[in-house]
Amino acid sequence: FEFLGVDGNAFKSEASISAFEKSKDPLHGIENRDEVAEALGVNGFGSFIGMPGYTQLQLLIYETEQLETSPAARHVRRSNEMRGVNVTVIGQETNFRGFGSKYAAAVPALKDLPQDSLVVLSDSRDVITNVHQAKSHGQNVNLYSSLNQFRKNFEALTSDSKGAIVVSTEAQCCVTALGHIKPGDLFAKNGKRTGRACSSGSPNCVWKGVEEAKPWNDFMEQRAVDLGKEEIADIYLNAGLIAGKAKDLLRVIKALDIQEDEDDQAVLTAFMYRSPESIVLD
Repeated sequence: FEFLGVDGNAFKSEASISAFEKSKDPLHGIENRDEVAEALGVNGFGSFIGMPGYTQLQLLIYETEQLETSPAARHVRRSNEMRGVNVTVIGQETNFRGFGSKYAAAVPALKDLPQDSLVVLSDSRDVITNVHQAKSHGQNVNLYSSLNQFRKNFEALTSDSKGAIVVSTEAQCCVTALGHIKPGDLFAKNGKRTGRACSSGSPNCVWKGVEEAKPWNDFMEQRAVDLGKEEIADIYLNAGLIAGKAKDLLRVIKALDIQEDEDDQAVLTAFMYRSPESIVLD
């Protein structure tokens, strides 16, 4: 109760706890009510405040190496410190055939989740989970407020594009594969696949020069201008971190129709060109 910001002295008897549960607004007057609601949901008490369907934030980490020796192990080790974040490593005991392999591994995991749950689909080896180490009452400081803020940020980013997924960004353009195609080459206006991306770094997918990538650079720069983000450095799509509702991620992955040996960053960028309302860049 102290952690939640509630006066525990007011809830000593079963009758008062029952009254708390039956109240129309059990959290009335509690200053940090959003954080309290998140904490109650995480710890299985969502029904007390009318949140019986609470779902944890889902973190899907893609890693094909054996977990015990892979970089993904650090995410799993820290999962106990991240109450409210359900960490799942996908791709185990599979072969890496290309950047599209991540999506083949993600589909069955996404189908098993509550379809309205918020999911982060992440690479493993160049990503960290940023969890505050200080503890209060045995739990990490700011964890519940951070979870709540993450949900709010996601809703704010997608408020004008319901059903969209959020994709991270970087400060440079472009992956090698984009230099081998032009905007409109991979997807028709009706969304049908009309071409394939090569696998960046492979012998048939080498860097062709700045001029070959310029149409994509111009596309993303113009998108940033249209959104009033031209002063921000990181305006180019990066496929290493993606967030969305499970059902929306499944829908987008189906629309991508990505093969395992395709460059996912190129395919996502080309998809965004044809379906800009489906992807929000953060």
